[in-house]
Amino acid sequence: MDRQRVFLSYSRRDFAFAEALAATFERQGGVEPWFDAQRLDPGTDWGATIDAAIDRTDVLVLVASRTALESSYVTDEWRRALAAGKTVHVCLVGPVVLPEELAGCPVHDLRSRFWRNARIVGELIAAGETPSVARVRPPSLLPAPVFALLATCLAIVVALPLAVRDAVLPGEAERVDVTPLAVGLSMAMVATAVSLLVVAARVPWRRTKSSAISYNLGFTALYGYFLLNEALTVTARSDAQVGYGAALLVAGVVGGALMTRSRSVYLWMPTGEGYYQVRQRILGLPVRRRRRGRVVNPKFSYQWEPFARELAAVGGDDVTAFEVRSDHGDERIARAISAACVAAGLVERAGPDSWVLRLVSSKTDYAGVSREVAELGTRVVCVLVDSLRLPEDSVELRQRQWLDFRQQTPEGLYNLLRLIRGLGRDGMDSAPIPLAPGVSRIPFVAHGFAVATRTHLVCVGAFSLGLLAAAPSMAVIAVGLVSLVPMAMLWWLLRETVGRTVTAKQFRAVIGLLGASVLLWTAALAVLHPALAIVGFLELFVVFTSFARPLRQLPRTWLPESTTGSRAELVRPPVFTPELAPTAAMIFGLAAVLPSFLP
Repeated sequence: MDRQRVFLSYSRRDFAFAEALAATFERQGGVEPWFDAQRLDPGTDWGATIDAAIDRTDVLVLVASRTALESSYVTDEWRRALAAGKTVHVCLVGPVVLPEELAGCPVHDLRSRFWRNARIVGELIAAGETPSVARVRPPSLLPAPVFALLATCLAIVVALPLAVRDAVLPGEAERVDVTPLAVGLSMAMVATAVSLLVVAARVPWRRTKSSAISYNLGFTALYGYFLLNEALTVTARSDAQVGYGAALLVAGVVGGALMTRSRSVYLWMPTGEGYYQVRQRILGLPVRRRRRGRVVNPKFSYQWEPFARELAAVGGDDVTAFEVRSDHGDERIARAISAACVAAGLVERAGPDSWVLRLVSSKTDYAGVSREVAELGTRVVCVLVDSLRLPEDSVELRQRQWLDFRQQTPEGLYNLLRLIRGLGRDGMDSAPIPLAPGVSRIPFVAHGFAVATRTHLVCVGAFSLGLLAAAPSMAVIAVGLVSLVPMAMLWWLLRETVGRTVTAKQFRAVIGLLGASVLLWTAALAVLHPALAIVGFLELFVVFTSFARPLRQLPRTWLPESTTGSRAELVRPPVFTPELAPTAAMIFGLAAVLPSFLP
């Protein structure tokens, strides 16, 4: 029996659902899915290829959500299928009101029991059956694992304040001396409860970053460990503390397991926010060991080595030529991509038969690059370097093949070079997740630098505020004013480094000035009390240890060679994130009670 050809129409926001449907159909047999992320090759006209795919398929599956129905591209696809007399199956992944044109189409609710219902849809399509319209259930419907995650978060939100209350008001048990650590930990626990409540409330709408939930769950497990350790070693603590500690530890571990193992929770995260290992399990692909090496050394050249060896080992008489084109400010990244292509066996040479990798970034002159891309034809691939909002008139760029190189990961380039060398898709890594250019993404080294910078910024500010709350005096106010100097430098480094508007020389100079400003703050703390100088020296040590790798790698792989402005609106990551709240609260609490313990 011939396999039914199925076209998957979806919004980029629902990419995970569409990809999971394609994988389910592929494993079932009887259905041949056409999924654009796995079918659009370099050198093809995207619009014409998609139209031809719809015309050739037997069935169109619409992954229906509010975003999908509002997309003009998705609407054009299912309308083209209806006009051609194709069967359209509507698979709901969110609460929607279907347009009248889809009223007679079979509807399948995939908002719960996704895998079971997806298999049923595949079986119906393979058998050529078109069931009647299904009853659409309430929009509050969520998968059981997502409900379990929300219930775990809610239990943590309730347990954390109760644990703090038990520590502050232990009842008839003997009261213990309050320590700075206990005060800081209590404030951090309350801040975690508030932060987790905020991020969990956004889960049903798929608007919460997985990292925000994971950080708070990690903090929760840590609090549980602290409470258990103290309850089991200090007899003066109440018996309830053992229960709170065990409950928080278990809840943190269970929530972490749901985040890192559950396929349904992965689907309910925003596009690109789920865990890589879960995605590979859904697709039936192994988790590559070299991906794990990114934690040890996230430098692109190091990560690229095993991929380059694989590509270079493939024989063949045909020579694949390429050239990389870039604007002023993107030269370093252009050289890194050129070196990677040469290491993979390609030849750098300009000519009519060469592939052109055209870097697109906030430094790009869109009027010029649009004309250039139109003249080059289909042998051009646009390489996205940083996050930006494409101008409304950039239609020529939007319709081209793209390589998302914003995080400087090797998998996307590996897949692209396999295709332009004619090696096919067998052995390829999972298709890159198509994230919109306006979604903030930066390389892993830059991301680590941003996390460290905003953490130092919050810690210095929280410590100064804590001192001021504990001992409001002119001397403490003076110390707070001195702390504004390193805080201003940290803010400037975060903004300018992420935006690639600072040169390598300027970057290194400001890091040096930052160290000097922290020393100045340390001296001011020592004037208040010699013991407080330890805090300043500790901050200085942590700053230089956390900035050691970015100080080596960012000037080589991310920052421009010379000062250059942006020609498009750059999308920057947020300065303050929910996971900073517990850290700030702990530092504030420590600083607020520290003066009372100093002689």
